[in-house]
Amino acid sequence: MLATLGSSFLFFALTVALLQAIGVFFPKHIPPHHTRRFAHACFIGTGSAFFTLMYAYIVSDFSLENVFQNSHTKKPLLYKISGVWGNHEGSMLLWMVILAGYGAWYARRPLKTALQHTTTALLGCINTGILLYIIGVSTPFITLFPIPKQGQDLNPLLQDPALALHPPFLYLGYIGFAVPYALALAALLKRAAPTEWTASLLRYTLVAWSFLTIGIGLGSFWAYYELGWGGWWFWDPVENASLLPWLAGLTLIHAAIITHKKQALQSWTLLLALLTFSLSLVGTFLVRSGLLTSVHSFASDPTRGLFMLVLIVLTIGAGLLVYALRAPKLTRGNPVELYTPAGGMLLGNVLLITSCGTVLLGTLYPLLLEAMGNSTISVGAPYFEATFVPLMLPLLGLMALAPLLGSGRKNYLKLALATVVGGGALCLYFQPPNVMAAAGFILAAAVTFTAIFSYTKQRTLSFSLAHGGMALAIIGMITASTLQQTKTFTLEQGQSADFNGYTLTLNSIESAVIGTYQTVIAKVDVYQGTRFQASLAPEKRFYFARQMMTSEIGLHGKGLSDLYLILGESQKEADGTIKYWNFQALYNPFIRLIWLGLVLAAIGGLLGVRKRIEQ
Repeated sequence: MLATLGSSFLFFALTVALLQAIGVFFPKHIPPHHTRRFAHACFIGTGSAFFTLMYAYIVSDFSLENVFQNSHTKKPLLYKISGVWGNHEGSMLLWMVILAGYGAWYARRPLKTALQHTTTALLGCINTGILLYIIGVSTPFITLFPIPKQGQDLNPLLQDPALALHPPFLYLGYIGFAVPYALALAALLKRAAPTEWTASLLRYTLVAWSFLTIGIGLGSFWAYYELGWGGWWFWDPVENASLLPWLAGLTLIHAAIITHKKQALQSWTLLLALLTFSLSLVGTFLVRSGLLTSVHSFASDPTRGLFMLVLIVLTIGAGLLVYALRAPKLTRGNPVELYTPAGGMLLGNVLLITSCGTVLLGTLYPLLLEAMGNSTISVGAPYFEATFVPLMLPLLGLMALAPLLGSGRKNYLKLALATVVGGGALCLYFQPPNVMAAAGFILAAAVTFTAIFSYTKQRTLSFSLAHGGMALAIIGMITASTLQQTKTFTLEQGQSADFNGYTLTLNSIESAVIGTYQTVIAKVDVYQGTRFQASLAPEKRFYFARQMMTSEIGLHGKGLSDLYLILGESQKEADGTIKYWNFQALYNPFIRLIWLGLVLAAIGGLLGVRKRIEQ
């Protein structure tokens, strides 16, 4: 029943998406008011299919193979719901709902211009492609018979509140760049003047980038406390897949500002809009094609990968072909003077797109090398730290200096003084272990000053929050990467260990069966001197349905820093009894500045949209 209903909603959505897309090729036969209605109907159809699947998860309808493979009757309601997108088929359906939602949002008001009509129709083309993919090779409405009595449960690593929110926010970012893509393509097709599209393109880009920032932050925080390794970024290829459109989107924001204010760089801005969504599609392909093995990745079916590759080639190819044909005919616009804020943003564009290319090369090169039949290599943190990080230092300098260009010598002196005082204070407090870290602290202090100065002089809250938030995040990244302390030790019940001014005492080891897993919990009291600080409970869990072992850390946050405790393996005596347990403790100073800064940056981006998105 639910399978038939969900499939019917998908076929309805595909039908109206096709009609919406026809407006690109036959605008006279599909007038704007019909295209607008088709966009709304597509959202209703895909949303209905999605909530049909969600209902099947809530009631544990194991007649659906997707529910059987990713749910369990004893699973909490939150994880039944998040299980809908905790797998390939369900996550692609969520992808489609958000895509159709953006299309309906863009078409929420009458389409008064040819540009708006074409943009909506182009979004219909993307809707059609993704719906064909879902219905053809990735439907979540495949049925089972006989119907199993119990499900196989969701991947235990995904049963976490941060992971329940991470994919929706990430997709709101990834897919939101479809609107700037469609706007750019429509502007090229209709030869629209920059005044017709820059404001709308900028606002939708800010929305998508802000949501993507939150999504990346949630994923980073989840990896930090759930995977039990104590870091915040691993340079995993799938992590990089989200970083690529984030960097490209940030480049696009600043380019669109220049185009909007100066009527300059319109061809560059249009190209960036096409490339940013293209990188979102490349990231989706990497996660779902089976090319990568990662806790983040889903699919391993080559048929799906081939189908998606065709969609990506068509989407990117169409955009670049139209750009190649129409961009040379665009007006040049006004020149950008180098020693102005716009000139600083232009230089920032160069650094950002170069850093994006660096990450793209490091992510794709091992895959291309393996595809050509050569030896397998791994590109990890050393490559990115040697290539990406040095590009960020001059970019930080531009973030601090560019807004002040042309504002007078006094402001430069204020910036220099604030940099010396603020950067010096940071260096004295943290005593960075290397020159790069010290330079990062100094430049982050300069960016912070510029953010505060801009707000006091111009009341630009969105700018100040975005740049100030990134400065805080960078300080947190530096401290967490260079000043982390760690210690491993072995305890038996009642014993204590000293670490970084703390005393950790193992009170007990307890075992219990909770829902779908069995757990071993270490109860560890934390003291600082004679003062009690916290009781930590790191765990080792065994999930019955998946036959999978996971770890849960003990975490004590003090201010912006964390004491992080991992329960290791037990040590058996000669008679087989367990007496000792291994632990690893980490101290991560000011690591929470990373996520605080990202949240502030995302809020700044959303404030830049102002009260509403206007087309």
